[in-house]
Amino acid sequence: MTKPVIASSMGARKEVGGKNWTKAEMEARLAASEKTTRKKKVRLKPPEWLSDEALLIWKRIIRQTKELELLDALDESMLAVYCDVYVQYSTLSLMLEKTPDDYKSQQALARLMSGYADKLGLTPAGRARLAKKVADKIVDEFASEFD
Repeated sequence: MTKPVIASSMGARKEVGGKNWTKAEMEARLAASEKTTRKKKVRLKPPEWLSDEALLIWKRIIRQTKELELLDALDESMLAVYCDVYVQYSTLSLMLEKTPDDYKSQQALARLMSGYADKLGLTPAGRARLAKKVADKIVDEFASEFD
């Protein structure tokens, strides 16, 4: 099992695990990290169709992830759907008498929430995956010789 990579520990220096990297690999990692840093502040706008309850979830997530800079303008729709599903799940959870169909619906909503949270980087594994994805873009100069 591969250990998750913590985004804050990603780097391009020997102190963070790159002791055997070539100069080209170091430069590629630095270039990749520069591409992922924002040049200007991103302001996400919720869609008009988002309910008041979902809007509260939206604002909480934006506030909590502000320093991490995980979300970008391209994530607006996905975040809106996540917030909407979150509200549906919580509404279903508050129902006093649940039928077997309600439990199945709740499980389906939980799977949706989990998938969206992971893709948006709202889970530890999701954040590690996003950090690793950036690091994996480094091209190995000898890889083509072994394909």
